[in-house]
Amino acid sequence: MMKAVLYDHYGGPEVLNVSRVPRPEPTAGEVLVKVRAFSVNGSELAVRAGRLRLLSGRTFPKRVGLDFTGEVAALGVAVTRFAAGDRVWGVLGRTSGFGSAAEYVTVPAERVGRLPDGLDPVDAAALPVATTAITALRDKAGLRPGERLLVRGAAGGVGNAAVQLGRAYGAEVTALARAANLDFVRGLGAHKAVDHQAVRPAELGRFDVVLDTAGTDLRAFRRLLASGGRMVTLAFDLNRPAATLGYLAASTVHGRGRVRYFSGNPTREDFDDLARHVVEGKLSPAVDTVFPLEETAAAHRALEAGGVQGKYVVRVA
Repeated sequence: MMKAVLYDHYGGPEVLNVSRVPRPEPTAGEVLVKVRAFSVNGSELAVRAGRLRLLSGRTFPKRVGLDFTGEVAALGVAVTRFAAGDRVWGVLGRTSGFGSAAEYVTVPAERVGRLPDGLDPVDAAALPVATTAITALRDKAGLRPGERLLVRGAAGGVGNAAVQLGRAYGAEVTALARAANLDFVRGLGAHKAVDHQAVRPAELGRFDVVLDTAGTDLRAFRRLLASGGRMVTLAFDLNRPAATLGYLAASTVHGRGRVRYFSGNPTREDFDDLARHVVEGKLSPAVDTVFPLEETAAAHRALEAGGVQGKYVVRVA
């Protein structure tokens, strides 16, 4: 048996509870990981609150936790890349759903990478989501040195990584964040930090790449694209999901620049790239607060309140 965070109905953070459930066993192609830490992500908050119940359904109990750090505890058949005791990090992926908020988790071996030597596993739990920023800037936007990059939601989990990576890739980085977080994003390497409540999008100027982590006002931010510009959004407006989908589709044929949407689903190669960026000093974990497993609900509550600087991380004893 093991501890895991569950909920039996949709609702606020108070629905979360720590229960004892059977420890999973790895099947062919999977690894069993003893979890050391995980981070709290906006997508699991939306699911827990029932805002995506048409997709998540009404089967309970449900689990939380998307990413993790830890050590390999056991190997499924045909897994040869890892050995018991290896320090790893990973993301469960689209097909696996949530469940890393637990003492153990099974995950396909291709969704796991080796943790760089010397990196604390609790701090490192802030970084698996950075694979989304890597894919967004490297593959979806094709960010090039000297280009102008706007990062919306720059103080958050993906946003803070995008600021660091944009600077490392040689871009001129403008970071949009709350007033209280402007010094934080400047410290990450932003050339310019702007209070998102103090300016209208039209006042920001033109950009070669816009990276959006909010999912709202897509039309206004798309208008900021220079000739040949690219916009990538990582979120939906959960209050108007159908309208968001419609606008993403329409952007392929109308106006300046297509708005590309994707959700992170990193592979082994992405984790290798993430580790390289960390080793080369281009990317560092940004941890706001560390919570114990028993206070996962408090971590959810804190993220919902807004104002995070980096990631809220939960340590698994």
